[in-house]
Amino acid sequence: MKILFTGARAPATLELVRNFGKNGWTVHAADSLTPALSEFSKYTNFFHRINSPRHNESLFVADLIEIINVNKIDVLFPTCEETFWISKNKNKILAGCNTQIICDDIEKLSLLHNKYRFMEFVKTEGILSPETFLYGGENILNKKAVIKPVFSRFGEDVIIAGEMEGDNRSKGQHILQEFIEGENVCSYGFADNGILKFNVCYKSPFKTQKPFTAFEPFACEAINETVSKIVQVLNFTGNISFDFRKKDEQYYIIECNPRITSGIHIIRENHFAEVFFNAYETILTCKVQLFIPTLMTNYRLTVYKDIVFDLHDIKPFMKQLSCLLKIYSTARKHKVSLTKATVFDIEWNGESI
Repeated sequence: MKILFTGARAPATLELVRNFGKNGWTVHAADSLTPALSEFSKYTNFFHRINSPRHNESLFVADLIEIINVNKIDVLFPTCEETFWISKNKNKILAGCNTQIICDDIEKLSLLHNKYRFMEFVKTEGILSPETFLYGGENILNKKAVIKPVFSRFGEDVIIAGEMEGDNRSKGQHILQEFIEGENVCSYGFADNGILKFNVCYKSPFKTQKPFTAFEPFACEAINETVSKIVQVLNFTGNISFDFRKKDEQYYIIECNPRITSGIHIIRENHFAEVFFNAYETILTCKVQLFIPTLMTNYRLTVYKDIVFDLHDIKPFMKQLSCLLKIYSTARKHKVSLTKATVFDIEWNGESI
């Protein structure tokens, strides 16, 4: 079987490349940003440089169709923010080639990715969540609240507002959300036609509000039930991830990422092809970390295994610095943060569907 992973820059994609490659699949990886981590893996049989979907959507689609047709790709598996662009052009891609695409339709992904629409959806479903409103320039909650863009990722451009405080951000493009005091926890799962095939929960070993760089799995039936309800109501297919806040043993759903997230790393001991495409009874989990980001953001390490380091596939680890330098160059060129630079050419912010 031949599989094409887009988003080759991401450690999550490298995890997929190695697992499918070790289990006998012919692995293709593609990205509009190079160097990319998976480009250097010995399990990547072919690497393809493609156009940026954000900057040239039509050429991005044409590139994928050509790669799929020339290489007779059986499965197209998007991983990062390019998932939304592939979903948006799913019918166009399928009209141009014969393959299986691992993502749902853009109408569902847009609902989940839009932070206001998603919170309205969970409210109608009776799922525990913080009060959320479109931001109108003042803190109408009159208590500690979060202001963030309707479309965002990595916790970027988020501010915490105190009582009665306002902000000059664009009205209608941000949400105002009740601040829930508690612990940040996450989930990652995969669904097929409304059935949750698996779901794992994880948290950081550090007390941090920053994006996780180390990942500690834990069991939580309440979160599993919430995720299962959402995918069932939407008849959802694909990767799906959520952020929660734990307070007084209750889990408030905060936002959704309908794509691969770092949760993939904690299930690395499983056979991914079986997990995604066949029946799989027991999901094994483990503790892992991203060595360099953990050191850079927390100034200390855990005893967990590094995600990128693999003695039998050492080149991605050795090439990390050159990949980071490319992202740093993008950040400087476009005057954005390092985290924003990681998805600058692939992010999707509700562009016309």
